[in-house]
Parts: sequence; C-alpha cells; structure tokens
Amino acid sequence: MKELFKWYFPLSDDEIRNIWKEGILTVDTNVLLDLYRYHEDTREALLAAINAFDGRAWISHQVAEEFFRNRNSVILSSNSAFNDAEKNMALPY
Repeated sequence: MKELFKWYFPLSDDEIRNIWKEGILTVDTNVLLDLYRYHEDTREALLAAINAFDGRAWISHQVAEEFFRNRNSVILSSNSAFNDAEKNMALPY
C-alpha cells in the first residue's frame, strides 16, 4: 500500500538528505527573470543557492527561450521602477 501511495507518507531524514545530495534543480523562467528585480543581496543569495547544486542545476529549452524573449523588457521595467521610486523620494511633501 505504501508503494502505491508513497506521496502521502512523510519522507525519512535519509530520503530528504539524499534528495538534496543527488537531486537535480530546475527553475522556471520567473526565477531567472526575478534576478533582475531583486536587491543585490537577495540576487547573490539565490545564485549561491543555485550554485550549491554543483552541476546539478538544469533549465529546459522552453525556460531558456522565455528568458531570452522577456529579458530586455524585464530589465527596462526594473530600471523604470527604480527611477520612478527615486523621483518619488525627491518630491517634497
């Protein structure tokens, strides 16, 4: 029964350690695009977490295509948001 419905049973500590040790990380497009939106410290922490997978991080062709298709607009949008925030901080109240 447990084999048929194993997703209903909690994993053991050994199983969890094995997932972190041998699992493959894959992220969606938004994770990559959000790197342009995050504060530098957050961005560096996320990149460090991805790099901790030491060659076991993978992105699909679809994710790469969406990333490159949307990258420029996200960069422009992020720059615009920062510029707007900077202007609003300079306004007298």
